[in-house]
Parts: sequence; structure tokens; C-alpha cells
Amino acid sequence: MPEGDGSLYEEIHDVARQAVTDTVSELREQLGGASVEVEIVTEAGHPAQVLLDASEDACPLVAGSRGSGTWGRLALGSTSTEVVHHAHLPVVVPAGSSGGVS
Repeated sequence: MPEGDGSLYEEIHDVARQAVTDTVSELREQLGGASVEVEIVTEAGHPAQVLLDASEDACPLVAGSRGSGTWGRLALGSTSTEVVHHAHLPVVVPAGSSGGVS
């Protein structure tokens, strides 16, 4: 946990976790069909390194891109770019994705 007021960190963590939970629920409603198990995990650290560490037993790693607008759709976000360049497994970045990671 970052130094300082732990309650602010916990509040931000809770808000982010709820936003992810809500997004997963919305996507399940929109997509329908067979359900896919989703485990929401939050880890402190540099995002790309946390993803790479968590993906040691995965194949493939699916990472979203936060790009927006014409240029954004052509470029990966910094985390996706780092993951793609340092991963030791196949990485998929779906076109038009909005930032999620599986």
C-alpha cells in the first residue's frame, strides 16, 4: 500500500473494483451466450509487470488498448505496448478494445 492515508487508497481500490465488476456484468448482458468465468484481481505495482507476472500460467494474454479517435485506434496504450514487447507468451490486443485485460 502506498505511504500516507490508507483509507484513500482503500476507497480508490473499492471504486475501481466496483467499476470493473459493473463492466463485466454489462458485458455479460450484452454478449449473452455461454458464460465465461471472470476473476477480478487487484494488485499494486507497475501495470505491465503485474500483468506479465500474473500471466505466467496463461496462454494467451488478452490486453485491451485505451486508444481513442483515429490515432488512438492505430496505436496501443503504454501498458499494452510494454506487455507485447516483454511477454513470453502470445498476446492478443483486440481491435477497438477499450482497456480490459483477461
